[in-house]
Amino acid sequence: MGNYLNNCLVIGIALFLPFNCPAFAETKFINISLKTGANQSFNNLMQQAESTAINLINQEFNRLSKITEVGIIVSCDRNGQVVPILSSRVSRANWQAQPSIESWTKYFTKAEILLGFNLPQKTKPNLHRLSVNLSSQQSDPGFRDD
Repeated sequence: MGNYLNNCLVIGIALFLPFNCPAFAETKFINISLKTGANQSFNNLMQQAESTAINLINQEFNRLSKITEVGIIVSCDRNGQVVPILSSRVSRANWQAQPSIESWTKYFTKAEILLGFNLPQKTKPNLHRLSVNLSSQQSDPGFRDD
């Protein structure tokens, strides 16, 4: 009878353990930096970043079945200035239901300015207008040049 109880206890523990052990989710985090081409526009860079993110997310989910979530930050290196341009974090279930990068992505809207894509035009001072203003000031009866 003692052997029977021991066997029942072992079987009971073996049956109970799988239900009692928590399933561990594994998140894969990826950081990648893209370099810009000399004449590359910011829109083309964003398309490249999205395409890279899609490929890496698919690759990680296909590579390991234990990966339940992928987080990715895509940065850009332009003239030595490195700035994050997008960040995505998506679970396997959500990606399978809707594999659209836009749904799971935060876009860093100031990146275009920080990377120098949207710099204001340099303006030259209008010297003619400056000389006209000076001459009109000199003809003013209240003008003093001390």
